[in-house]
Amino acid sequence: MWPVIVVGIAMALALAAFVVGTDRPLGLDLNILMPAIGITLMASLFGAAAIGSYRGKMGEGVRAMLIWVALGLAIIVGYQLYNG
Repeated sequence: MWPVIVVGIAMALALAAFVVGTDRPLGLDLNILMPAIGITLMASLFGAAAIGSYRGKMGEGVRAMLIWVALGLAIIVGYQLYNG
């Protein structure tokens, strides 16, 4: 579990170091790029937790992942239909 967290933190720090001193790194606005750092950290934390909690139970892990993906897609589709 710890290696995933460490890799996520390292990626976020590398992205932050790349951004410092630049107005538009990679041609992106900082208002778009900076939340990507937070999302990277959160994704690595949740990924490490999922890997640790479903170790040895691959079927249950895949089922739980598919349920969360379906819920996320339902929220996105519902939001698009509501505001579309």
